Amino acid sequence: MKKIISAGGIIVRDNPNKQILLMIFTHIKGLGFPKGHVKTGESLEQAAMREVTEETGLVDLKIIKKLGIINRAATEKDGTPVLKDIHMYLITSEKPNFHQEADELYDWFDIDDAVKQMAIPEDAEFIKNIIDNI
Repeated sequence: MKKIISAGGIIVRDNPNKQILLMIFTHIKGLGFPKGHVKTGESLEQAAMREVTEETGLVDLKIIKKLGIINRAATEKDGTPVLKDIHMYLITSEKPNFHQEADELYDWFDIDDAVKQMAIPEDAEFIKNIIDNI
């Protein structure tokens, strides 16, 4: 099976509820991380920042730290089954309430609510494992 390298982020909004920004996936009925394939010549960090901006419209992003890697099976848009290594970063934005036009639907969610609504079990487990690092 083909291996794919992706990068993305967990974007935190500094408020009492510690909300995170997640994608709303209507095709698989649940929430997920803004992430995507690493392009040739691009670092993991550059890919994470590009994907978060493309999918959410957030600007003025800053990587705080790497949170880890999610390893899981996935299906590409063309139906090809792949194994994915998704490098995840903790990211903040200087303008968390300003969004340019975005490619996807997204919203802010309380962490506990987000875990219950994640579309992919491995993603929910990842949040549970790194919640103390957010």
